[in-house]
Amino acid sequence: MEKLLTPQQLGQVLQVKLSTVYKWVHYGYIPSIKLGSVIRFKASAIEKSVTKKQIKGRYTIALISCHIQLPLGYYPESWWREQWLP
Repeated sequence: MEKLLTPQQLGQVLQVKLSTVYKWVHYGYIPSIKLGSVIRFKASAIEKSVTKKQIKGRYTIALISCHIQLPLGYYPESWWREQWLP
């Protein structure tokens, strides 16, 4: 059986305040186990939950000749074709 974390331990692992952990439990943002009046957390379930909420970074295209970076989608795809494809 996997060792269960206390709210204090989870707060230290995620580097958030204890009150934040309790808010997340209340709103259902993180999975929890309630044993009577005691709340515990499975580390593997928390890891899956956090990984699922991970946001991917923005992709950029470097325009070396201009020395600037523009995010993808900044110009329509047709513009990129006209500029870079023969």
